[in-house]
Amino acid sequence: MATQPMLLEMPERESPPSRPSKPAAPRLKEPNRDQFVMDSFDLDKLIPENHLARGIAALVESLPTEGFLKENKSVEGHAGRPRLSPKMLLSIWVYSLSKGIGQASAIHAEMAHEPGLRWLAGNLIVCDRTISDFRTAQGEALRNTFSGLLGILNREGLIDLTELTLDGTKVKANAGSDSKRREKSLQEHIAQAANVVKELEQKEVSAEISKRREAAIKRGAEEKHQRLKKAAEELEEIRKGKKNDAEREEARVSMTDPEARTMKDGHGGFALSYNVQVVTETKNKIVVHVEATQQASDQQQLEGVLERLQQENLMPERIIVDGGYSTAGNIALAEEQGVELIGPVPDLEKQQARNCEQSLKRAGIAMEFGPSAFIQIEDGKAMRCPAGKRMGRQCSNAEFDQYVSTKSDGAGCPHQAKCSPKGQRTVKVRKPNEVVDAYIKRMKEAGNQARYKKRGPVAEFPHAWWKDKLGLRQFNVRGLVKVGIEVWWAALTYNIQQWIRLSWRANLAVA
Repeated sequence: MATQPMLLEMPERESPPSRPSKPAAPRLKEPNRDQFVMDSFDLDKLIPENHLARGIAALVESLPTEGFLKENKSVEGHAGRPRLSPKMLLSIWVYSLSKGIGQASAIHAEMAHEPGLRWLAGNLIVCDRTISDFRTAQGEALRNTFSGLLGILNREGLIDLTELTLDGTKVKANAGSDSKRREKSLQEHIAQAANVVKELEQKEVSAEISKRREAAIKRGAEEKHQRLKKAAEELEEIRKGKKNDAEREEARVSMTDPEARTMKDGHGGFALSYNVQVVTETKNKIVVHVEATQQASDQQQLEGVLERLQQENLMPERIIVDGGYSTAGNIALAEEQGVELIGPVPDLEKQQARNCEQSLKRAGIAMEFGPSAFIQIEDGKAMRCPAGKRMGRQCSNAEFDQYVSTKSDGAGCPHQAKCSPKGQRTVKVRKPNEVVDAYIKRMKEAGNQARYKKRGPVAEFPHAWWKDKLGLRQFNVRGLVKVGIEVWWAALTYNIQQWIRLSWRANLAVA
């Protein structure tokens, strides 16, 4: 094929001068945070099949929660929006406590992004006030739900009520030591709070403050005034337990949580606390009863616990305790209730010597004129005092004989200042206690010693779980009633976690 001739001659183009080469700029995709995003997702795929939230929801569906609807006004066929399901709110609290979240505001903040909470709430955001009110306002309903849980655990063979343990643990109150005040300072704060309430009642609503805000301010002032008045009442109760006028004068009460009491903690220090009594069965360490008290000592707690166990049809054949409960009175009490008490052998002589020393000191009597200085005569019908005077027996019962001197003998006695500074002397002589002797003999048996060794691993396990996993080292609420409800929440959460560990996860693995 013939080639076409060139039309124009084009001069060759000169190449541009060479420049130093630059590295290519990176190509990046930056986040656009100003865009509006509509997302779609499968809510059920947020968590796996073995997620804790699924186990909690599965069990809560079987629990009785009708008590939470006792004051419900939202019913089908009538106006008004539907009420949030108590099973959902119950599951949210149990799941949050399992994660160590014990404050309603913290739960509300987590609900927008925490997968377990999103799944339990169906992607709803529940306000913190609703979450908080559900925890503190339903004490009776919560205990009924707890009883229903025990029934489920019993049907699955996870509970054995034959043998229980009882132990107490101190939990700090939601108040600091600097909140304690004596009577004079407390009365000043009460007067100031009363004046604030009076001023707010007379003040007109400001245009700059909404009515809701104004109502909240007034409500806060009134609550503070009522709390301080409660503190004055609690101060009187504290004074009743003091030994002399000097101690009663120095008595103090917390203005933040008046019902809290100063107790010795496990580290040797003192803090405003509550004493939580926990009853646990020994088979799987399931908690069967809890109670918060204001008494620091465990000695007085056995009677009340046995009474409530009997009311709830939970009385055991035996109950294992530590040395704080092993007193002559508690041993006799357990014998009367038909419960075998298992605990350390009490050193009665040491206890009696300590109690005697304290009694003599309070009465202003010298130690050399203690009960051991008096001698029983006439087959126990009378005593001879160190001065040789006769003291007649005033009364006699199953526990002790009581002898009393006459005022005329005390007035002419050379030892009156050391022996009977009040002019009349009373001496008690304890009788041999057959019930305590039988208990001491029984506790020397190898079988009972082996049973007592269960106490530590069983009784202290829930305490450690609550404080380490649930974060219950300090209460989130104030007042004995609300503190008691928070304790029941901890017990319910703990038992549900044990069910998940012992039953639900095992069955899920088999399936």
